[in-house]
Order: sequence, then C-alpha cells, then structure tokens
Amino acid sequence: MANMFDYLTWRGDLSLSQSPFQDVDSLILSTMSYIFFDGIVAESLEERITIGEMADRFLSRPQTEWKLRIPEDERLLRVLKESDRFRNMELCGYVNKLDFQTEKQFAALTILLGDGTVLVAYRGTDYSLVGWKENFNMCFMDDVPAQLDAANYLIRVAEAFPHMKLRVCGHSKGGNLAVYGAAMCPKEVQEHICVVYNHDGPGFRETMLKREGYQNILPRLKTFLPQFSVVGMLLEQQGEMIIIRSNEKGIMQHEPYSWEVIGADFVKQNGLTEKSYFLDSTVTRWMDGLTEEQRESFIDTIYEAVAAAPVDHFGEAAVSPRMIISTLQTLHAEDEGTKIISSGFRMLFDAARKTADEFANRSGMDEGKEGIET
Repeated sequence: MANMFDYLTWRGDLSLSQSPFQDVDSLILSTMSYIFFDGIVAESLEERITIGEMADRFLSRPQTEWKLRIPEDERLLRVLKESDRFRNMELCGYVNKLDFQTEKQFAALTILLGDGTVLVAYRGTDYSLVGWKENFNMCFMDDVPAQLDAANYLIRVAEAFPHMKLRVCGHSKGGNLAVYGAAMCPKEVQEHICVVYNHDGPGFRETMLKREGYQNILPRLKTFLPQFSVVGMLLEQQGEMIIIRSNEKGIMQHEPYSWEVIGADFVKQNGLTEKSYFLDSTVTRWMDGLTEEQRESFIDTIYEAVAAAPVDHFGEAAVSPRMIISTLQTLHAEDEGTKIISSGFRMLFDAARKTADEFANRSGMDEGKEGIET
C-alpha cells in the first residue's frame, strides 16, 4: 500500500531531466499547496524561494504558528526539502485570500519546476467556514469568486512567463479551480497550457460544459478519482477520468495521502465502486428535484446556523462534519430555518430511497462490486 511518500523514497533522488514530470508529482505539489506559506513565499512572481528554503523557514517557526491541514503535511515538507527532485524548485506568486463578504476562499502558488515549465497549483478547501460555503454555492452559481480569481491568476502567470509552457493542478476544490482557470482564460493563454491535473475536484453546472473554453481544454485535462469518489462525482464534468486505488475507506479516500503508487505511477482501477455510483445518483436526483431558489435557501440556512460556531486560535471557524451535525441538533423545531433544513433533508432521504429501489432492480449488480466501467 505504497503512497506518495514511498514515491518520494523511490524517485526523490531523480531530477526531472532524469525522469520527466509525472502525474504523481502533480498530486504531491497540489497537496503541498494546502500549507499556509504566509510571510514566507512572496506574492510577487519575481521574488522566488526554493522549496528547500521554504520548508526550513516554515519548520523553524514556533509550532503554534504552523497552519497545517493534517500532521502528514509536516512530514511532506520534511521529505520535500531533502529530495533532489523537489527541493530546488522555485516558489513565487503565493496568494491567500479569505473574504467573508463575497464568500470567497482562494489560494494559489506558482512553481518553477526546473524543466522549462511552470506549474500553477490551486489550494483546495481549507477548514474555514467561508471556504465550505463557497463550495456549496457552486450548486446554484455558474461562477463563484474563487473561480474568477483562478482564471485571473492564470492570466497573470502566463504574462509573467510568456515563453514557458504551463501546467495547472489542484486537489478537491483546487482541482475545480484548475479546470475553471484553464477553461476561462483567453485562447492565447490556453495555447501555453500543456496539461491540467484535476485530483478529485468537483465538476460544474451544465452551462460550464457548453462553454467553448471548457471544450478547448478537454484534450489536455486529466481527472483523477479514487475508487469511492464523492467530491469528484459532484455536479458534471467531461474528459479523461483515471480511477486510482486508495488504502482508505469511504469518504476518506478523498485524502491524497491515501492514493496508492507503484513505481512512477498511480495504481489504477478499472472503475468506481457501486457505492460511489449510488451516492452520485442519489445526490444528482436530489439536486434535480430542487429549484435553484430551494438550493440557495437550503445552503444559506445551514451556513447561517453554523456561522455561530466557535473560532480557533487563528480566528476562523474550523468546519468538520461533526461540528455541523452538532450545530444542527441545537436548532429549534419551530424555527423557519429548521423547517427549510428539514425539508431539504427529507427530499435527500427520498432521493436515496428511490435510488436504492432503482439499484435493486438492476440485474447483475452485487453489493460492493467494483470495476464498473466509467
């Protein structure tokens, strides 16, 4: 059950000239983008710092000042700074924005790989409440603020490095931003993009799929999904989809450290699990049964209820499923907001029942069967 750390052990001593940039490299750098580089990596695209120097500066800070998604991020930094493959890559253009008024969470990083190409890595959702809210806004909005920033950021990078090819990547929401940015930038920028890596990022509303820019970028888009994908199956998307084996169960397969690697590549699967398709069918049925006004009202009501949650020592609400459930349990049944939430969940449970009946009537499908072709 080898993962990216084993890949770094096996191939971390190989430069890109010895072993060209791989799909696993894009996942590693997408994961690295979750780390908060504030005060270390400059927003300027001219002022640069190597990954090794960045890691030394970050790790030399008091641990109370570290902002890490999970403990494995610290291990990743320590391994990268010792890796011949990564430590001399240069970082610049670090942007980290959190705007409660416009409900925006956006972060991006530019990496000069050293092989003549530039990588733009978009951060996925952090633990801020507004970050999760913006994700849900995608259910009823064609363009959310972070997506617009993603396109503008990519234009800025292309202008700064006009003679270099661009790679674009991200995990989770970062994958969605990578696709959106590549699809919505001008054609002259798209011509510089050689590949877009979407690591289990959600899709888009159908209006996005019809846009010319999205269709233009499809031949260069690679979407990676774990066997049991939840986030990556949300909404709609097109293009090549590569299924990866994970050593976790359920929703935890979304975690990039769980994705299995052998040699220089991911461990591939023939298809998603039946449970992943069941969940996708249920959510799609549920969403189709809601008007856009109902979607917005449901999401806004939950957001208002959870917004009163305690903040962490960084002054942000640390969102987790347990916190959301705990908050919703404190609501009063007679409140109008509670009625809206209850109605939404009743429709979700009804969608799940109808999907279960539909799956039960299918022939040749055993519970838990894997290998369903995508």
